[in-house]
Amino acid sequence: MSADKNAAGRDGIAEQEHVGSPGSRIALKNTVLRGGKSYSPVLGNAKSRPRVMINYLLSLPLKNEQVRIESPKPHVAHNSGNNEWYTPAEYIEAARKAMGGIDLDPASCEAANRTVKAKKIHTIDDDGLGHPWEGRVWLNPPYARELIGKFIEKLKTHVCRGEVTEAIVLVNNATETAWFGALVSFSNAIVFPASRVKFNGPDGKMGSPLQGQAVLYAGPNSEKFLDAYKSFGWKVYL
Repeated sequence: MSADKNAAGRDGIAEQEHVGSPGSRIALKNTVLRGGKSYSPVLGNAKSRPRVMINYLLSLPLKNEQVRIESPKPHVAHNSGNNEWYTPAEYIEAARKAMGGIDLDPASCEAANRTVKAKKIHTIDDDGLGHPWEGRVWLNPPYARELIGKFIEKLKTHVCRGEVTEAIVLVNNATETAWFGALVSFSNAIVFPASRVKFNGPDGKMGSPLQGQAVLYAGPNSEKFLDAYKSFGWKVYL
């Protein structure tokens, strides 16, 4: 039997046995190929085949190869308005419709603001956390774990003081996190988009987000907010 047929046979067995998740089957199949051994056709009965197969695959050498698993990159980098990813225009337009305009985007850049059109912005260079926030705020905060909580807490402070009169925040729908709970605590309405938000890259191509998002509103005009975003997904009053 040729090497190609051997490889095809090994692939077929790995696929047919359906052991574990699709990712596990791929990993097991790749292990067989790297080991360079023929798969044994003697697998026992139907109940024992998966266990025998796993034990066999785990025994194969990797020929000193290193297996490297790379984590996928987030669809935004540390700052939502940096030179990598920008919020789609339709979400910004809905925010302007809901609030009548945007006075401040505290996590932006000049390129992003060509779409946001905020009267004032803060960038990664001047650090929005170090400046006062007021008026109508659009915020797609930095998604880095150590930063997003700080941006949410700062927004909460200015909303509670009455310095930020309205705010719309676009974030991952990470409902299990402390920062999401803090954001909900001072918000008045939420929209959960029916599909993941595809952020735009500087080359015009859309990114592939890793999870869904949520748009939250803080202010006295929940009805206007929900009306502006009604075509995006599910509406929730808080």
